Amino acid sequence: NIGLYLVSANAALDFGFVGSSDFAVRVRNAIATTERLESYRGHILNWFDTRSLAPLEPRYVSTVDSGNLAVSLIALRKGCHEAADAPAVSKVVWDGLKSTFELLFESVRALPTSNLSAIDRCEAEIERELGRARGLDTNWYTSLKLLADTHWPALERSVAECISASPDATDRRLGEVHAWLERTHHHIRALTREVETLLPWCAAAAETPQAMETVGRDLLAALSPLMPMTELAERKQHAISLLEKAGADEPLSKLHRDWLERTGAALESGIEAQQSLRAELLDLASRCEAIAYRMDFTFLYDTEARLFRIGYNVSTG
Repeated sequence: NIGLYLVSANAALDFGFVGSSDFAVRVRNAIATTERLESYRGHILNWFDTRSLAPLEPRYVSTVDSGNLAVSLIALRKGCHEAADAPAVSKVVWDGLKSTFELLFESVRALPTSNLSAIDRCEAEIERELGRARGLDTNWYTSLKLLADTHWPALERSVAECISASPDATDRRLGEVHAWLERTHHHIRALTREVETLLPWCAAAAETPQAMETVGRDLLAALSPLMPMTELAERKQHAISLLEKAGADEPLSKLHRDWLERTGAALESGIEAQQSLRAELLDLASRCEAIAYRMDFTFLYDTEARLFRIGYNVSTG
């Protein structure tokens, strides 16, 4: 179950349902708890009290469950390495958000109401904005802001109207609508948090004052949201030099100086956040490998039968 959860989190990352920070938190929490569980010759025991983590009798090693966990951890190790070498915010998050919106609209259309014109308008506007974001990385910040501040509140109001117009809706139908409302809202909030934390210069570039537009465009070209985290170090200095050159070109107004200072601070905080995320993903990969490869399978193998025994009862030996 632990192994399946971990590779499911990795699949959610690959499909864009969670971001890299959310993925790292899920893996970190699961690995930290797994490392606390009692083990025998590297094998985590099979049964625990889930509240206290105390092992339950009989204290037992299962060859099958250990094998499943080991291969899941080896797969996850590769997934953590891939995430560490990828952009901090992957383009696929927009595909995941699009799928989540589609499931929300599907649940609303299953309600027994005939008035869906407002929902149709919201869907068209959201689909258009998602298309802009998926089509061009320089649109990410503005598209996300429009989705969060304008389109989402309008959609919530329209969904509330559909629910009010569906007094005969079953609890199951209403439950699905509320569930997908919550999941979609969470997805938007999580993506906003990732962009603000890992790509804060995107907001600065979107708010470039007049006469600094070229600097804003050059900055996004130097530090594109699609830039892998492995390229941070070599591109960082170029981005900083762009700001320094803009600040030295001619006497600047307070507005321009403030923007350059704010953008420089955003660069530093975003790059530090990405470096920290990458370091954590690599650390998690190492911890996955350590848990997988410390399992000693030799004592479980019957050399005469050339088969693994199904397990080992630690309590009785």
